[in-house]
Amino acid sequence: MTHRTLHVVSTLTLAAGLCACVPPAGDTGTTGDTGTTGDTGTTGAPADCPALLDDVSGLSGTVHDLEDVTADTVWTAADSPHIVQRTLEVYGGATLTIEPCALVLLDGEDANITVSDGARLEALGTADAPIRFDRGGSTRWANVRAEEDGMVRLANVTLRGGGADVVTYRGATLVANGPTSGPYVENLEVQDVTVEDSAGFGVWMRRYTRFAPGSQNLTIRASGTDDSDDPRPLRIDVMAADSIPTGSYTGNAVDEIDLDPDLEVVQDATIPDRGVPYYVSDNAGITVARPAGDDGPVPTLTIEPGVTLRFEPVANTSGITVGDNANPPRPGSLVAQGTAEAPIVLTSAAPNPAPGDWLGVILPAGAGAAGAQVLLDYVTIRYAGRDPNIAGYMCYSEDGAGNTLDERGSVVIYDWAPPAQFLTNSTIEHGDGWGVFRGWEPMDGPEVDFTPTNTFQDIAYCEQNRIWDQCPNPADVYDCVGSI
Repeated sequence: MTHRTLHVVSTLTLAAGLCACVPPAGDTGTTGDTGTTGDTGTTGAPADCPALLDDVSGLSGTVHDLEDVTADTVWTAADSPHIVQRTLEVYGGATLTIEPCALVLLDGEDANITVSDGARLEALGTADAPIRFDRGGSTRWANVRAEEDGMVRLANVTLRGGGADVVTYRGATLVANGPTSGPYVENLEVQDVTVEDSAGFGVWMRRYTRFAPGSQNLTIRASGTDDSDDPRPLRIDVMAADSIPTGSYTGNAVDEIDLDPDLEVVQDATIPDRGVPYYVSDNAGITVARPAGDDGPVPTLTIEPGVTLRFEPVANTSGITVGDNANPPRPGSLVAQGTAEAPIVLTSAAPNPAPGDWLGVILPAGAGAAGAQVLLDYVTIRYAGRDPNIAGYMCYSEDGAGNTLDERGSVVIYDWAPPAQFLTNSTIEHGDGWGVFRGWEPMDGPEVDFTPTNTFQDIAYCEQNRIWDQCPNPADVYDCVGSI
């Protein structure tokens, strides 16, 4: 490690307003005898806490450009700022400890810290002695990254100005990499952490990874502004969503959590209310189903009150599918229980939403298999009814204009008969097809009525179709229950 006096930092302060030495516009604080104290910088702070200084040009610093960290190492506040100009790897079971008040400057778009091979990064500041990761110059730095066999623990830390890698890591400043197949790892712990001014995602929980227990008070702001493909503060897998810390996810290019649906929900999962909507991305929907050949518990997806899920309007995949109709069917459960004050909203993510943008809630035979359950209470479903490509579960019929009435709806039940009403106190509006499509025969179960307690508005067909009994004669009779 090399020590030097950082006159160059002072020069960068004059050249670039986003230099590590100068908080971005909009930083707030309280002016008093000891200086101006804010979330990310303090003017006139004592020199023994470099993380709170705006101008570090008079400090001696440490440049870490000769070797990686393979033995337990401490970066002290006294040796700040710590300069990283390349990929610095922490591995071999080593622990890199960053002291409270330390300042780490990552200088250049290739600058990052990667933790792997049983190693740990421990940056545990306090409210009065925080830690800061920041730009070492005018350009963005890459990221702090926990590989699947590494661990990153951050407390009272601010990470600012990262996300230079918009290709592999999609502009994220803080990245946790999980394995390409399960089980999940918990290799990132955050407590009172702020990520700001990230090119894309502030945090990306990639593949099979979750936030570690104890994570709380995560703030991501002013992120997603330089990467229009990834303008949201956080991206995480559906099955890891229950680990999302409390905190704040507003003030970004788009204030939504990016929910990655690439993996089926094969174990119990909960989508919590974190104050912003969820965006179900990557041209896919959410499928809840036990793996084929598995005799274990039926997986349940629980959606908390107040949650909004927004689905991309893409072909025949975007929605929530519970179970399947294989032989035998794979079971799955859905519990979406809102309240009158905090309903659950399932809707389109289109800029100009329209009926039929997304599938809706699709319930094949697996939703009615042994051990499975479906509960929708105080749920609003908007702009659903895209064609799920099923046929043969209702009588052929046409409307008065000769248009064939397809087997689609905002809620689609087929190949099984529910024993009782599971949709209550809910609203279905702006939907293509039926409000509730009932695809079963009397021999399968009773004619459950889904109209009581529910509201249907602006539905293309009717609130619900008749179950397949005796097909009307002639076969082109428009036969439905309810009126719009």
